Amino acid sequence: MLRLAFFSTNCCSIVSRQPGSGAGTDGAAGSEGLGFSLINEYTARGDAPVGTGYHWVVDFYAGGVVEPHRETTLTATGAYDTDPHDSAKVTYVWTIVTNVTVSSGGGSDATWTTGDDSTELMYVGEKAIHTFDTPGQAYRIVLTELAESSKAEGRIDIGQATRRTASALVVCKYVRRELRRLTDTDREIFFEAMAVLYSVSTNVGQKMFATHDGLATHYKSAHDFVELHNTLSGQDDCDHLHGGLGFLTQHAAMTHSFELSLQSIDSRLSMPYWDYSIDAARSAAALRADENADALKVWYQSEVFQEDWFGRPRPPHTRSTRAASPTSRSTSTPRTTPSPSSPASRS
Repeated sequence: MLRLAFFSTNCCSIVSRQPGSGAGTDGAAGSEGLGFSLINEYTARGDAPVGTGYHWVVDFYAGGVVEPHRETTLTATGAYDTDPHDSAKVTYVWTIVTNVTVSSGGGSDATWTTGDDSTELMYVGEKAIHTFDTPGQAYRIVLTELAESSKAEGRIDIGQATRRTASALVVCKYVRRELRRLTDTDREIFFEAMAVLYSVSTNVGQKMFATHDGLATHYKSAHDFVELHNTLSGQDDCDHLHGGLGFLTQHAAMTHSFELSLQSIDSRLSMPYWDYSIDAARSAAALRADENADALKVWYQSEVFQEDWFGRPRPPHTRSTRAASPTSRSTSTPRTTPSPSSPASRS
């Protein structure tokens, strides 16, 4: 059955797709110069596309990385109003194929197959706005240029009207950014979720943030993480977290679990990191300029310690002065609980 919906000014249809296979073509340049770009609020402000410099992106996903639960704008490049060959008016149709498995690399020639439950989502126009919602899943995006003269009763015969096409494989992954590189909106969402973790117990939170079908959630309170860390690292003669080769893997696992807890509150979230070498460099620069400079004071002037971020340090403790209240979190966007994630769904 064909289901029609409207997304902004773009008509979107969803149809089931039978299992199949094929080869993707480079989205940057399809047939005769037709291509497309994928933009979100980060690349729109000038950030490099996610995955730049990673060989697995170049080899398997010529279209790049898209982020879950975040609007992505698809824009045709090399588009025409009319075909320069015969002056026919043209229109553009986007097809997003879900549940794609990349079976071998090869850049623009990477091969792919679709699963039994794969679907096609279609938009019309030189631009389309789509929200990818499944971390770890690969998608195939196809842009088709069609001659409008072949329209009949408001429909387009895609097979006979096609002039040019461009396609690419993309993969959906959460992206972890340095705290200062987050947009103001994303940073505030993060701090609001953190406030919930520090004020709502695990038992209450697991009920509060249960999925719509009542399934268990990944929610754990900050207290649980503090207790786990202290329990495993509290013995001087047997530090299970910091001694030996387990340091990196065990902290990575704790960070992943903490991230899942945040995502149970708001599925748009990923765990940011603090690159404290930025602040160390500032302190070092201050000392080079003035050997009597207070390097520690320069350190605490970091944006990280702003009142509306983590708050000012309060020696001998470093407790945030930021108010923590579960009622302060944004409710403007419905929460979507993501599927259990794995390292394969991270970037």
